[in-house]
Amino acid sequence: MTTSSLELVLGNQELNILWKLTCFKGIKEASTALVLNSCLEMHCIFSIKALSLRQTSCMLNEQSLKQLNRMTSCYVVHEAPVRRVAIFGGTHGNELSGVFLVKHWQENGDEIQRTGLEVRPFITNPRAVKKCIRYIDCDLNRVFDPDNLGRQITEDIPYEVRRAQEINHVFGPKDSNDAYDLIFDLHNTTSNMGGTLILENSRNNFTIQMFHYIKNALAPECCPVFLIEHPNLKYATTRSIAKHPVGVEVGPQPQGVLRADILDKMRKIIKHGLDFVHIFNEGKEFPPCTIEIYKIMEKVDYPRNKNGEITAVIHPSLQDQDWQPLNNGDPIFLTIDGETINYEGDSTVYPTFVNEAAYYEKKQAFVKTVKVKLTAKAIYLYTFPMEYLHWTSATRSHQQLASLPPPHTYLGSQTSPNAMFYTS
Repeated sequence: MTTSSLELVLGNQELNILWKLTCFKGIKEASTALVLNSCLEMHCIFSIKALSLRQTSCMLNEQSLKQLNRMTSCYVVHEAPVRRVAIFGGTHGNELSGVFLVKHWQENGDEIQRTGLEVRPFITNPRAVKKCIRYIDCDLNRVFDPDNLGRQITEDIPYEVRRAQEINHVFGPKDSNDAYDLIFDLHNTTSNMGGTLILENSRNNFTIQMFHYIKNALAPECCPVFLIEHPNLKYATTRSIAKHPVGVEVGPQPQGVLRADILDKMRKIIKHGLDFVHIFNEGKEFPPCTIEIYKIMEKVDYPRNKNGEITAVIHPSLQDQDWQPLNNGDPIFLTIDGETINYEGDSTVYPTFVNEAAYYEKKQAFVKTVKVKLTAKAIYLYTFPMEYLHWTSATRSHQQLASLPPPHTYLGSQTSPNAMFYTS
């Protein structure tokens, strides 16, 4: 058995373990397996290349051999279990489902607590919530970019930019190891989007696996996944400070209004999302999965006159038809004189955020998406039982490495911060 490259994601105690790495690096007759468990103590990443493994050099039971085979054929991502989770409500102050749930959970958070997790419900834009408006000075959900997060605080700085910096300080810093593991950002839409999950990164295997789990848990109820990854459309969302950002968009619901059915959908999504994190941390392995997603392609504006005023409205045939196919020649707008404006396109698209009230100011009538399949690699926490490892060589026959620390099982324990996240 040969490994061309083995990336080991390791933990903290480098000095106690370096000798184990140096003694086995380059020793072809030694087993790579003998240091795997002890390497869990280190945070550094070592690439050990072209090591030849011989069956006679390592005596492993079936469980350990299976785990070793898995490691030697997988891409290893350094990722601790998800331990710190935030639930944001009130990013837009007139989207009341998230505000209502977060305030409830701040008073009584029993339903969102999971063993080994710190779950923090948080009102992101309290001034806008108090006034029941979308924002005070600017859209909080668009200012988490480096320029705004690094902007100097002055008297005339927009409230939401200052608030973004405060949120980034508490839950970030963005793109750092200290950032929260997972943020659910709760939103409502006036569009008929149902309970939609918003994905920001098509390569985030953990989040895709979570969405797959949530979709299955909610079935047969539809739960669309909206991918907002686009080279020319930058969002800089509030949730983007987390390692795993999750947008939850539920509608239709008017601004400043609460609907029981919409509230229930949002609540269920959060429940299933937290359940997924919990069972992942407990050691459940998730095989590769494929989900259907809607990828953003283009924003479509309303027809306008030379003064920039809207001259047509969403056609009745398109109204409330989020996620439904739109083909060339289908009606999309209707003028005040009764003229129908049809869609012109070479292929089928799937509109969403149709006639969203908040997007009139953004000059957006709907968003065109395409339906694609997205596959996530398998994910699992890794533990290697040290008691199965033996060294055999000319000088050490079946000698257990008694000097190694005892095996640690990093499966859901609160005392296991350096457990590893793998994709294969």
